[in-house]
Amino acid sequence: MKETVTLDGFMARYATAPDERKQAALSVAARVLDGDTDTAADEPLLSLKELAAVLGFKHYTTLHRLKVQSVGESWGGGRLKYRRSAAEAYLRSPECAAIRAELRRKRREQEGRGA
Repeated sequence: MKETVTLDGFMARYATAPDERKQAALSVAARVLDGDTDTAADEPLLSLKELAAVLGFKHYTTLHRLKVQSVGESWGGGRLKYRRSAAEAYLRSPECAAIRAELRRKRREQEGRGA
């Protein structure tokens, strides 16, 4: 029989969890609430380097600068693993658009100083 999870019980566990587990729990919960549970379960977990290749980036540092780690999942305390669908959704998000705009602003600022 499955355990019934209450919001109070979940929040008590959440409060004592390490940060990477908190983020993983929120990522999974968001997918479940969006109805993406079937595709997420079958989707492979990728390293940041593998994810960059799959998404067509030249190097994984681009994803790192865009803070794609926020959708990473920690399995056993090692490096984060990523699902392609979660990363693609994040890259289309307003949060990522704001980070891109800030990086663009900084790059233009540096180019202006160097010229």
